[in-house]
Amino acid sequence: MDHVPNTVRRAHNHIPVPYLFNEDWGYKYDNKGFFYFPERQGWNSEDFLHSSSIQNKNKEKAASLLQAWLYFGFMSAALNRKVDTNNFVEEVEGQRFINTKLLPKYVDDWHSEVAPLPEEEKEKRFQALLSLCREADLYFRGAVESTPGDPSPTLPEGVQISLSILHATIVHAATHIFRNNVDPSPSNVSDFIHGIPVEPVKTLLRKQHWCPSDISLLEQGGLGSTSSLELYYAYLLGDRKIIRDHTLCASTFKGQFVCQALNVNEEEYEQKHVDGCPGGCGFISVDKDWLGAVYHANLVPLVTVSLNDSGVPSLVTQKSDFTAGYVAISHVYADGLGNPHACGLPACQLKRLQSRVNCVGSRGTPDNSHSSNVPFWMDTLCIPVGSDSIRKAAIRKMADIYSMATAVLVLNGELEYHSCDTSQEEVIMRITSSAWFRRLWTLLEAVLANKLYFQFDNGSVEIESLTWPEEEEDSRFSILKRLRSQALKPYMRLRDFREMSREQRIRAIYPLIQWRATTHDADEPYCLALLLLEDSNAMHRITATKDLHERRVEFILGQRLFPVKSLFFCETRIGTRDPPIGWALRSYLYRSEPEPVYDGDRLALVDKEGLHIHLPGISLPIMDLPTKFVGQHKLPSFTLKDETADEGGSTRVKICSCFWLRDQNPPRVWTDLNSLFGAEKVGILFENWPPEYQERLPGQGRFSPIRGAIVAIIEETREKITGFYCGTTVISRSSERIQTQNESIDFGAMPSLAELLGDELLKALKRSAEDTQNWAMLAGSHSGNDELLRQTAGTSGGADFFQENEKVVSGEYIEPTKEWCVK
Repeated sequence: MDHVPNTVRRAHNHIPVPYLFNEDWGYKYDNKGFFYFPERQGWNSEDFLHSSSIQNKNKEKAASLLQAWLYFGFMSAALNRKVDTNNFVEEVEGQRFINTKLLPKYVDDWHSEVAPLPEEEKEKRFQALLSLCREADLYFRGAVESTPGDPSPTLPEGVQISLSILHATIVHAATHIFRNNVDPSPSNVSDFIHGIPVEPVKTLLRKQHWCPSDISLLEQGGLGSTSSLELYYAYLLGDRKIIRDHTLCASTFKGQFVCQALNVNEEEYEQKHVDGCPGGCGFISVDKDWLGAVYHANLVPLVTVSLNDSGVPSLVTQKSDFTAGYVAISHVYADGLGNPHACGLPACQLKRLQSRVNCVGSRGTPDNSHSSNVPFWMDTLCIPVGSDSIRKAAIRKMADIYSMATAVLVLNGELEYHSCDTSQEEVIMRITSSAWFRRLWTLLEAVLANKLYFQFDNGSVEIESLTWPEEEEDSRFSILKRLRSQALKPYMRLRDFREMSREQRIRAIYPLIQWRATTHDADEPYCLALLLLEDSNAMHRITATKDLHERRVEFILGQRLFPVKSLFFCETRIGTRDPPIGWALRSYLYRSEPEPVYDGDRLALVDKEGLHIHLPGISLPIMDLPTKFVGQHKLPSFTLKDETADEGGSTRVKICSCFWLRDQNPPRVWTDLNSLFGAEKVGILFENWPPEYQERLPGQGRFSPIRGAIVAIIEETREKITGFYCGTTVISRSSERIQTQNESIDFGAMPSLAELLGDELLKALKRSAEDTQNWAMLAGSHSGNDELLRQTAGTSGGADFFQENEKVVSGEYIEPTKEWCVK
């Protein structure tokens, strides 16, 4: 992995990768073609699809062949050139190891070869490379499986990591060369490559005290796209300096997506002293009554910290109409700079705060243009506790406070253990993988900031200075630029969001906050309102109440426009009938892998009647639907006659994975919707129709599954259908000869579904799906990603849970010109 840049102050050397060739029985790649290399060596390729097939064979020989095939063979086939193994092997103290220092040269030569080719030939080569990557991924997964009675995989961990890093390097270089550096998303099945997993690196990160949610963020594309490169570089950063208790993060589904250790119990909260302070430095606070008078005068309170001749600090307060320059402080409450009881901090922290503020924009030395201390605003000192009315007045001014500040200075405990005098990629990765980028309040503060600085041990860095104009970018691929650009993406999303129109923000908010959390659920509607609403009256109504449900209602009615696509997210809903916003997401947070909502995706109007949309769909009599109970929060599947099929055709539409998401009181069967809502019909809205036809195995085909939204219809006129939102479903349209009993499950929705189904049941469902994953890939239906609808379950383990007696029903097709009013 020597081609991956290491940190300036090395926490680790690169993980050594043994060269597994042995003169007596080892294997060398023969440069005669990737796909039949094992057969040329007397093996069978299919033996490597499951480790159990090779458990009775010599494991060392198998590992040598796999390294020759999946490393050197893959490199040769991908780069379209013969590979001299000797160029990638070095001897250290009598042992031979893989060294990849020459890999960038090989990739650069490949780029030079491909660049002048006609576009048609380039596309042909790119598609061939994608097939090669998927094939290599398939055999790698089989090789790293553990077998019963032998938990050790065929490949040593260092070799596993090297294969994953090589695979990622080739894929990202190909993306740069063939796709102008635009990463394909999981929704683009033809181009997307999930990448070879790298479990050993994840284990190393956990040992370095990384939160499981931080690892998930890197693994699942939280920085920009899925890649083992970012995971490996994170390992090279070394141990987390602030060690938190991640027990809940490791044991719950929600903990895979948000760090539970950052949520604060105010009754047990402890303020932190500066390292080296014995703790007796004293406590200094701001007068609460003075703060109230300042806010009621529509001004902003500011503070400075002065020292007497003995070095004893005191607070100096001043009020401003925003004309005076000041710095706004942004921090994570769990770092110990908060105070749930008073507007004060330990004296040692105040002295350091003033020093940090005075040095903003410089590398550790005070800005000489300031003849005195720079005033600053910090929530701990300037938002009063205990007085509800004053606190509300202060919170309502936060948008002005952060947007009018000369600079916003981020104080993060982890960053302050590290120097900013290092490489750009290291500085950026430390910033965007910090706890500050995982909180909801800090998102708001970042969006509002004009200049955003991050404090390190020896100075502060303006993050904008780490970006660069696209026109200055070299056209050649490099791992360093790849790491830098991916690490920057969380900030670039923030920067883009600042410049967006309100409608663009409504679409962009979903992936922007997917990895963030807040200690108090009631803060979410307020933060979202500041980011998305323009109505100041709605803002006042939200802050006027502490009730979470009332805040959610005011936010939803205040936003007025929502993406139509949000109806099809497999996420829990508010469920309320009055006002009729039961369809709305209960939370924007804790969502795993939400797909982006693009600029072209439609927005629907919300009013006091409900959500108004125009989509194709079907309506079905409730009494015709299956009545067998199939599980909590799940309704029976059924098959629908497709009246749009060609005459004589045998096409059917299967309605499956019917999840009740509205609330905590699910019906047992379809007919229960009559007693719940007085509904005699069920409507199923199609996200799009008809589903796209896709090739599968030679001579076979299928229609790509689509998503549906379930609505209990209570009223229907010529112009409009009115009903209550119930949940989501999956719709597949396929000929009877290839119809399966499998159902598609959205495991991306686990965090919110955990509230409904419970962690243990979801774990069981996920295991049953994973049992069939290799079969799905061999059948050609696996697209290499965990996207919605791409995991199948039901052929193993969970068959009894998912399979029901098939019932074929007829329904009425609803044209997309007709309005649906969803409550």
